[in-house]
Amino acid sequence: MATSNLPALSPGNQAALRSLMRTIELSQGEFSLILVRCNFHMLRNRVQADLKAQLSVPFQEVQLQPQTQSLYTAIRRALGDSAPTTLLIHRLEIVGDIDTLLQIANQSREEFRNNLPCPLVIWVTEPILSRLIRDATDFESWASVTIEFESELADLTELIMHTAEDLFKQLLDSRENIFLDNRSLHLDQDSPLRAELRVACELIHQLLEPLPPEVEASCKFILGRITDNNTDEAKAHYERSAQLWQQVGNLEHYAHVQFYLGLWWGSHAVRHPQKQKIALQHAQEHLELALNTFEAIDQPGRVAQFINFLGEVRHRQGDWPALEELAHKAFTLHQQFCDYFRQARAQGFMAAVSNATVIGHRPNSTLSRL
Repeated sequence: MATSNLPALSPGNQAALRSLMRTIELSQGEFSLILVRCNFHMLRNRVQADLKAQLSVPFQEVQLQPQTQSLYTAIRRALGDSAPTTLLIHRLEIVGDIDTLLQIANQSREEFRNNLPCPLVIWVTEPILSRLIRDATDFESWASVTIEFESELADLTELIMHTAEDLFKQLLDSRENIFLDNRSLHLDQDSPLRAELRVACELIHQLLEPLPPEVEASCKFILGRITDNNTDEAKAHYERSAQLWQQVGNLEHYAHVQFYLGLWWGSHAVRHPQKQKIALQHAQEHLELALNTFEAIDQPGRVAQFINFLGEVRHRQGDWPALEELAHKAFTLHQQFCDYFRQARAQGFMAAVSNATVIGHRPNSTLSRL
């Protein structure tokens, strides 16, 4: 891996890298367990690139998989018939059944020492290291050293800003716009990225107060995405994020977060029928803010992308005059952008208005995939 395009490590992390290389080189020909703690993948990529470029002894890498249950078996399978020199173990944090893997490693620890006469370098995050100490105490006690790489403020800022921009891009480019589809964004409950982002947001608040508005806005949006969407906490994160994006003048991000607040209130109306009227009113207000902002910054494509969500709210409110006006506007936009699926939904709104006008029927619906 070329290192020329990667930022240089901080002096402290350069010293940790030298210590790691020295430990590996001095442990050749004998079993030595070396734990390397690094919480963030962006920093880990830089360290690994420098390590591979500078290490003076041969090494082999073992990439663990989500289904891995035995660390020793995964190593033997990767080695085949070759004699180990230095082993670098990656991706322990993605293992699905980490409890089983740690228990087996602890129970079969003698196999490592008897059959692997080489340095065994295992990359861990802070949560994984804590579980290793707790659940594989005997195995962990063999570690000759634990070397730590610390993320600098610039690293954390880069991670947060890059992730927020990537999320906005993915969400805005999504055909379905499914609210909180965290699995497709690699932010589901057990995602290593989700854990990294939560830690990064906590650390950056400790290192820098107050945060620059763009950084805090990104943090709040990320926390809104990874927080249980049924809670007021998620809504509070979105509200603060929207306020900050408006403050710094990034109206595209402001509009998008307003859209999410509209969907939060729409979901709230479903979960709390007794509060449906006021919840739908809030949903309408936030969605209108989103659409009006997209119009103000001359993004008719985004208006077309999100307008049917407001139509769903108007439909549930039974506000037929407002729904009729909106449906005609939506139909014209969907014709303009050749979006026949959303165009059909706009026609459905028109039919609902006609039906309600003729027989007084008031159909109900929920926010759907548009």
